[in-house]
Amino acid sequence: MAWYTSIYDTLEDIKQKIIDEYMAKGLKASGDFERNIKIGRQGRYKVVLTLPYYSEFISKFKSNEGGRRPTGPEGTPPQAVIEKWIRDKGLSLRDLSTGRFRKRTQTSIKQAAFLIKRKIQVEGTDIYLKKREPIDLDQITDNVFDYKMEEIADRILQELNI
Repeated sequence: MAWYTSIYDTLEDIKQKIIDEYMAKGLKASGDFERNIKIGRQGRYKVVLTLPYYSEFISKFKSNEGGRRPTGPEGTPPQAVIEKWIRDKGLSLRDLSTGRFRKRTQTSIKQAAFLIKRKIQVEGTDIYLKKREPIDLDQITDNVFDYKMEEIADRILQELNI
């Protein structure tokens, strides 16, 4: 049980550091991301950290550089997801012809979501374009594991009475 607790605590630290970096980069919208990071057991011995599916678009890990690359119409998020993001983020909408802010109506949100969707189809996201930094999961895990591995080794040695 002591090993499970150590690994669980390590994954809790990684989870918290991911959330901290997510907040620091201003990526928070609805709070779904941080609520959907789960730690649990898989089988009898495995303890796993599961990130929401869309984390691949805001983080980099291993060879994935992060962001959504230009994909054309078949690879973009559904417009409803973008509309929800606009609402959750509380974005102000500006009329390009007048330069004035528009009232946030269902129609204006749909129009803005369509334009954002088209931009993603053609150019990719800001993280893909390197205009914004992704959450660096490699760096987070490396830092936590470097710190925790010594602690885990000490616990193992204590259990083995060495």
